[in-house]
Amino acid sequence: MHATRKPIPECELEEYDRSYYERMLAGYRKPIPSSRLRMAWVDRVVRPKHGDRILDLGCAVGTIAHFMASRGAEVTGVDLSPVAVEQARQVWAGQTNLTFLRADASRLDMFEDATFDKVTAADLLEHVPDAILSDMLREVRRVLRDGGTLFVYTPNPYHWIELLKAYTPLLKQDSTHIALRGGRAIIRALERHGLRIKQYPFSPSWLPGLRWIEKLGGGVPGLRGLCRYRIVLLAEKRS
Repeated sequence: MHATRKPIPECELEEYDRSYYERMLAGYRKPIPSSRLRMAWVDRVVRPKHGDRILDLGCAVGTIAHFMASRGAEVTGVDLSPVAVEQARQVWAGQTNLTFLRADASRLDMFEDATFDKVTAADLLEHVPDAILSDMLREVRRVLRDGGTLFVYTPNPYHWIELLKAYTPLLKQDSTHIALRGGRAIIRALERHGLRIKQYPFSPSWLPGLRWIEKLGGGVPGLRGLCRYRIVLLAEKRS
């Protein structure tokens, strides 16, 4: 049973999308370092290819969905925002292996069981409170085939950049990041919903010079969390 939720006003969604998602699209078309890093992890861990049926949760304007479709996968992107879905449809019109639907990621009733080989949730979990995350993971497991995988990419709250945001005005925390979670908390949530961890690679930042320091620090147990820029996980549906 789904928890009772207060609906998000359409005007708030529209205002957010028009300012945020257009910048995201610009950063994808002329890649900025953070976008290149995100796509590199999608390529390395998700490994989208011809024949894959992939669901992209929280697809926004469809940059990750388009990237995976360019590798030959059949991709369906879903987002709660009507403006984001409309923009995505306009931007990627004519690409036959790419579909966008308005949907709540925790209520995927339009999809039958075992519809997808892979599901991606990139830069989504930090926007989702625990109750909705639980529903979302339950739905992810349902729509995945046996042996299918879920890819998670989300900020690490223990990375030094995230920690500095509390102490310096030079680094501003995104106000929509309402639920930053560490790797252990996310892994526990995935395992509670029958998703077994396959990969949990160490992920330093893209910052020149500091990236190599983080790589070195990643080998030290006490510094590993401080140097892990993003939580990158691949989980498999248990049969």
